[in-house]
Order: sequence, then C-alpha cells, then structure tokens
Amino acid sequence: MPFPRHGAASSTGHRVGELCELRIGQFRLHDPAGARLRIPDAQTEAGVREVQLSPDLSEQLVIHLDRLRRAGHPTGPRGMGVPHSRGGRPSRQRMAKIVAEAAKAASKRMRGRGLPPLPHVTPHTLRRTYISIALLANNFDVLWVMGQVGHADSKMTLDVYAQLQQRVKRAHAAAFDRLVRQAREQLHGSEEATGDADSLQRRSRAIVAAQ
Repeated sequence: MPFPRHGAASSTGHRVGELCELRIGQFRLHDPAGARLRIPDAQTEAGVREVQLSPDLSEQLVIHLDRLRRAGHPTGPRGMGVPHSRGGRPSRQRMAKIVAEAAKAASKRMRGRGLPPLPHVTPHTLRRTYISIALLANNFDVLWVMGQVGHADSKMTLDVYAQLQQRVKRAHAAAFDRLVRQAREQLHGSEEATGDADSLQRRSRAIVAAQ
C-alpha cells in the first residue's frame, strides 16, 4: 500500500518519524471543520498540531483505510495509519526505501517520455517539496505553512521561501525578454526578431569567451 506512505509525506509535509508513528485515531477525515490529522507535537502550546488535508488526499486516505480493513489490518484508533505488510509500525529505513523505489519508478517513466530523471529523493526531500508547493499555493503564507509542518523556528520555511523568490525573479526576467521579443515580432516580423535575438546571444557568448 505505497500511496499513503510517500503520498502523505509529499502532501502534508510530515517528518518521517511522524509518519511511522501515525495512528488511525489521529485521522479526522469527516470533521465538519475540514479533514485533518492531529499530530502530537511538543513544540506547540497544546501539544498537538492540526494538519489540514487537501480534498484529494482525504479521498485517498478513505480508500486506504478501506484497503486496510479488507486486508485484515487493525483499523481501530490504535491501528497504524501507514503500517508495514504485517500491520505493525514501519521503520524509518523502510519508509526511506519506499520513497526511493517510488522515485526510481517515476524516473523510469520520465526517461521513457524523454524527460530528465528525478534527483536523489528522500522523505526529507518530500517535506521540502511540500513546503515549496504550499508556499506557492497559499500566496507565500509563511505562518500557515509553518503550522502545517510543525516549524517552531521559521528558518527552514524561510530558506525554501528565499529559494522560491529567486526562481520568481528569474521568471520575471525571462518574462521581460518574452514581452520585448513579442513587441519586436509585431514591429519587424518574426524572422527579424529571431535574428536579433540570435545575434544578441552570439555577441554575448563572444564577450564572455573574451573575458
């Protein structure tokens, strides 16, 4: 049952130790206030972190619980949320292996489509990926993301934030070039505009080579 293991890591930003300890009694999938997980967290005042779940992940977890039930695994409050094949607590090493195997399979599919493979992927990689996506999806709401992933110290969240800001700045620069190129095409035609861009690139490379 691989999805909830690496899926939960990439869709909630959990620490690998939190996933290993996750119990079914911590699931709140049908709560009127919204689906969430209640994660024991000594860094919060209440000692519990409320992690909001996306609708897609909530549906996947409902399906996952049904699979556990049909497989004969414990599904009471003390049952493991992401158990190993015999229903018990998975190890951190096993979690890391599952993530690595999923990344390897994804890279194989990507190569088949002519795309570059994934870099080395670990559970911590998925946690950072979640932070990146959550920041982008929520207009860089740093405090909300910190609450989701359990950051009492904002350093890691802000490190990811700074990296994303640098990418945004590069995207802005590329957008500027596209806008200028489109204006040239409208004024002079696409062939001349393309020629100007090619000429600029050749001159730029020549300057760099001469330095």
